This record gives sequence, structure tokens and C-alpha cells, in this order.
Amino acid sequence: MAEGEGNVISDTVESVVQKFKDLPAAQPAGTEASHTAEKASREGRLFGREKSVHELLGAGKTADILLWRDKKVSACILAIVTTLYVVFEWLGWHLLPVLSIGSLVVLGILFLWSNLASLIKRSPPNVPFTQVSEDKAIHLAQVLRDQVNLLIDVLRDVVLGKDIKLFVEVELSLWFLSLIGKWADFLTLAYLYVLILLTVPVLYERHENKVDRTLKKGYERTRTMGERGYEQARKLGGKLHDQVLLKIPHMAAKEEQRKNM
Repeated sequence: MAEGEGNVISDTVESVVQKFKDLPAAQPAGTEASHTAEKASREGRLFGREKSVHELLGAGKTADILLWRDKKVSACILAIVTTLYVVFEWLGWHLLPVLSIGSLVVLGILFLWSNLASLIKRSPPNVPFTQVSEDKAIHLAQVLRDQVNLLIDVLRDVVLGKDIKLFVEVELSLWFLSLIGKWADFLTLAYLYVLILLTVPVLYERHENKVDRTLKKGYERTRTMGERGYEQARKLGGKLHDQVLLKIPHMAAKEEQRKNM
């Protein structure tokens, strides 16, 4: 009797222990909240995208520079571009004289250094020996050929009128470029392009949620206005058809013939 009761108690204890083992592992504090916040953040992103800004930019060295992950390189590029813009645009220097004088100074210093190194007991300048390999040259030529052929195909489709949408896009783009060209020269546009690349991505990454919410609200508002405009245009077209076009004898006869069919 005592032995049977002992077996029952043992079985009960083992079943309770097994139930505790089958329970899911406890998650660290805050894990569920972080997952919820991450999901809400992902749903709040523009167009529901899941990739981060760094991933959209390639998640490589270029992305690190544009997002100021490598602050020294980013600041150096910005400083060099700004200096060149000031020299060429504000001071009125020209590209060919600057390149010529710069090359003259650099070659002169390297020549004197190489020939006087033994006299001043210094090592000669370490000029790396580099060559373009045949594989890289062929790859570059193939990429250039593909881009040129693509441009030729696009221009042919535009000229022959095979793609009306593409023709309108090209015409609007050229018209927009002509307007920009009247406002600023090529050097200013190039500097603004680099400045935008080095400022807009990092600012967007820092204020991503606010920007996405604002753009999403603007997109929804624009879509709503477009739907209302389409509905009004459809009603106006129906009134024009019923009250004007159908009063023309030729159009009325066509409408009657269409109904009989």
C-alpha cells in the first residue's frame, strides 16, 4: 500500500517537472516590446519597405560615406569638393591652368626628391606601379558598350514613337534640365548634387520616422484629391456627352445605332 502511494507521488512529481520543461523559454525583459516597436516602425515606413537606408544604399563603403559612418572620409570629400567649388566658381580660376600648375608642381617635387634622395640620405618616393589589367579593361569596355547600346535603343524608340510614355518622360526631363540650366551652371549643379548626396541621406536616416509619416500623409491626401478630381471629371464628361454631344444629329444617330446593336 505504501509502495503504491509512493509510486503515485513519484509519477505526479515527474509529470509536473515534465510540464515545466515543456514551457517555452522566457524571453528577456523588453524583447517583446522591442519586436513590437520594430514592427510598428516597419509598418510606418514609406511604401511598407523593410530594408534600412543603409541597406538601400548597398550596405558598403559608399553607404558608409553617404551616411557619415566613416566621418573622416565624408568630411574630407565635402571639404575637397567645397574648396574646388570656391576656387573655380568664386575665385574665377579655370580648370586647365589649375591642372597644369598642379601637375607641374607635383612632378617637379617628385623629380627633385628622386634625384636628391641619395645626397640627403633619404629614401626615394614610393610611387606605386599600377597597370590596368586586360580583364578589367575588357569588363569596362563591355559595360560601356551595354550602356551606349541601351541609350541608342531608348533614343530609337523615342524618335520612332514606339513608346509615347517614354517620349513624354524624355521631353519633360529635357525641359526640366533646360529650366535648371538657366538658373545655374554645370559646376554649381555638380556641387549641389554632391552636397545633396552627403546631407540628405544622413538627415533622412536620423529623422526617418517623421519624414515617412509626413510623406505618407501627403501621398494619401494627394491620392484622395486625385480620386475626387477623377470622379468630378467623369461626371463632367457624362454631362457633356448627354447635354451637348447627343444634341448633334450625327452623334445622336451613332448613339442610337450603338444602342440597337
